[in-house]
Amino acid sequence: MSRKRKNRRKRRKRTIRGLILVSVLIAAIVAIILICNGIRRSEENPQTEALENADQENRLLPEQPKVISSATIGSTGDILIHIPVLDAFRTEYGYDFTDAFTYIAPYYQDADLMVANLEVPLVDPADGYDYSSNPFASPDAVAEALKDAGVDICLTANNHSYDMGHYGLMRTQAVLDRLELEHVGTRQSEEDPFVLVKDVNNIRLGMTCFTYDTGDYTNDWKSLNFILLEEEDAPLVNSFNYSNLEAFYADAAEQIRTMDQMGCEVKIFYLHWGEEYMDEPDADQETIAQRLCEMGVDIIVGGHPHVIQKLDILESRSGHQTICLYSMGNELSNQRKELMNEDDYRGYTEDGIVFTVTIEKFNNGKVKIRNVDVLPTWVQKGESYRIIPLDDSTASEEWPTFDEEAAVNSYERTMGRLGETYPIR
Repeated sequence: MSRKRKNRRKRRKRTIRGLILVSVLIAAIVAIILICNGIRRSEENPQTEALENADQENRLLPEQPKVISSATIGSTGDILIHIPVLDAFRTEYGYDFTDAFTYIAPYYQDADLMVANLEVPLVDPADGYDYSSNPFASPDAVAEALKDAGVDICLTANNHSYDMGHYGLMRTQAVLDRLELEHVGTRQSEEDPFVLVKDVNNIRLGMTCFTYDTGDYTNDWKSLNFILLEEEDAPLVNSFNYSNLEAFYADAAEQIRTMDQMGCEVKIFYLHWGEEYMDEPDADQETIAQRLCEMGVDIIVGGHPHVIQKLDILESRSGHQTICLYSMGNELSNQRKELMNEDDYRGYTEDGIVFTVTIEKFNNGKVKIRNVDVLPTWVQKGESYRIIPLDDSTASEEWPTFDEEAAVNSYERTMGRLGETYPIR
């Protein structure tokens, strides 16, 4: 090899070594600058490094579930049209019950789905039936007023469902259908389901309604208020008998299976049960409620005692929780303090509530009952009847009533009856 080529190779090696040395020096200088800047930033803001570290850790954690939809389900108590109530809403052209719901209607309309217990059959005098109370027979205007006030669903299984026999049972459902008011508890044929499924804001609800029957007092044949049901009508009322609760649990299980098959995410049972005018639920109510909790029912709402009974949260052996309101009391009636027996001279039959449950659905598909809310109501009787919302977000002197003292007493009775607010997990 010539001396010239050897010299070129030596110069190339020295050049490469020089470039490497320069690169190392530049990298070292950059590192020193970055470290100094980091120290200076930390000195200027001591939280910077901690925030950066926390941000890095958060990126490694799984995303927390987020609420993607919610639904509020409102329920209210017994609608009983006694003769004095009927007379108060008579007009030149018939009957109009709109004013009874004037003040409470906005609260009904706030719920995404509103349910009321219609405890009267609807009849037409042209068919030969007179309006009456106990046995009950009421004009269609009752249902029309409920619809206008914001009610979406009527409960039709109760001890007065058969007061007007087959005619009243079938006609009541036909009137509700005509008004596009859904109903649950009774049906028009055995092919119709007892389960009502509703999609509310992308949350699928399964609802059913049972009433107790008095068949054990009438040769074990189904009866309501000791009125024997005709053979063709017996399968049309969703009922249970206290003397054979295992049969009831079997029916309940079948309806729960139907809800599961239809993809229901929340199961709601409305029960017409208990003893009239009793302040506390009886042993049968508590036994039934706990059994339904074990079966996976999420919400139980009761009626029939005509007074408000306690709100409770039950827990099954597997940890499932069930919200249970044993009785909603009366929403509209003439059961007045001054008309009750001396032992019941307390006014509880004038009290009702709008019971609201808020349900949330998450982006992982899970559904949770987030909150319960109670709005006390009181039936004010003057020249007419008004359902007064006792909203504690306003001062009592602002409530729409001419008898503030009576309204306050009603509010205190209701809150005392329901007790403390229970936490929802």
